[in-house]
Amino acid sequence: MPDTTMNGFDEIIAAFPGEYDNIGHYFTTKGTLPYLKLVEITFVNALAKRGIYPEVVREEIVRVCQEIVVPEKVLETAKNTEELLKLFLFAVLQQLSPASKPFLGFGTAFDDVLATAGALRSHDAMRKTF
Repeated sequence: MPDTTMNGFDEIIAAFPGEYDNIGHYFTTKGTLPYLKLVEITFVNALAKRGIYPEVVREEIVRVCQEIVVPEKVLETAKNTEELLKLFLFAVLQQLSPASKPFLGFGTAFDDVLATAGALRSHDAMRKTF
């Protein structure tokens, strides 16, 4: 089951300033986005390594995922990680060439990306704060 409670952390952190500074940023909307990017890039690289993606497509998707900036106003509209992932993928799609668009998300399900990103995010939060 995907993590759909992300913005609850935003509200808790805002309600208790300073209380969760050491760990809270991992669980905010803004803090989740790097993990979604990492998972997308890792999947693309893995599939390209196995010859499923052409190298030129891999390079373009990785570049766009790394460079993409999702505006704060857009981040604020995400009610959960599923919506954040949709907003991120939509932003990436807008930057890709027509030849690369069909490959974004190919071979992965939303739940795969969300669960992997959530696990990485939690792992980093625990490892880097305790």
